[in-house]
Amino acid sequence: MSAPQHVVVLGGYAPSLLLFRAPLIAGLVARGHRVTAMAADGNDAIAARLAQLGAGFEPIPLARTSTHPGDDLRTLAHLRARFAALAPDVVLAYTAKPVIWGLWAARLGCRARRFALITGLGRTFTEVTSPKQRALRRLVASLYRSALT
Repeated sequence: MSAPQHVVVLGGYAPSLLLFRAPLIAGLVARGHRVTAMAADGNDAIAARLAQLGAGFEPIPLARTSTHPGDDLRTLAHLRARFAALAPDVVLAYTAKPVIWGLWAARLGCRARRFALITGLGRTFTEVTSPKQRALRRLVASLYRSALT
């Protein structure tokens, strides 16, 4: 077994940490790793369920459906500061905004290894019918490219 690591699991919606990532979190904890789960829209019940799995929870400011740059810059700044304070060894992000802003923040705020879990294209790539949506798709593709390199 490798040395214990501090792993941050970063998602966009706190209930998804339990619905889709609980086995992963429990497995990491069972292998001796310290896990901090981070997502938007958390509450005490979610934090308690994650604590039962052996993980900590931190809410993050994330406007999941907003396209306002100020909202995203606030998320990036918050994550960068938290990663600098937490000093994780690994950041595992899933869903679009956590992958983009979380991996950038990890690059800027700590020396963590960065991993992305991308499970589908999402509306940005599948519901493209207007010029505005095409422009957004190009922007998101560019952001993904820069976050993943």
